[in-house]
Amino acid sequence: MSGQAYALLTALLAACGVALWWASPRMPPDGRMPIVWGRWPWRRRRTARSGAAATLEACELLAAELSAGRPAGEALAAASEQWPALSPAAEAFALGGSVPDALRGVAVSLPGAGELRVVAGAWQVAHHSGVGLASALDRVARGIRARRRSRRIVESELASARATARLVAALP
Repeated sequence: MSGQAYALLTALLAACGVALWWASPRMPPDGRMPIVWGRWPWRRRRTARSGAAATLEACELLAAELSAGRPAGEALAAASEQWPALSPAAEAFALGGSVPDALRGVAVSLPGAGELRVVAGAWQVAHHSGVGLASALDRVARGIRARRRSRRIVESELASARATARLVAALP
């Protein structure tokens, strides 16, 4: 191997080492082990999208069950059968606990389920004011759908800018 090829190979290996070091996860301040390879951004986005879709489906199911005249506990139990992540809220209702707090806990623990905070707020307002929960949840579902449409439009508009940024970042 010539000296020039050896120097090129050495530079390439050094660049790969720097890139791997730069992309590796850093130790979080609390001292726990960081998430290692395999947690790619598109997997997190996919998990968040599935959580958001399940939240919308659960909200629509709750609104439909309540509009059909089922009691809130039965509607929540049916929604928790469809989406098991809602089982803490169904258990809270069955035990006389705070359903909004349970929904907020689920929203914090699951990626993409942040819209459950809005569902929890609607549940709390309906409980304290006597407003119909079915109509409140229907409005929440419409709001979630509208936000999802807006988010899709923004993501599609930003896709070309992101692709250009990736291309420019890869250039020497």
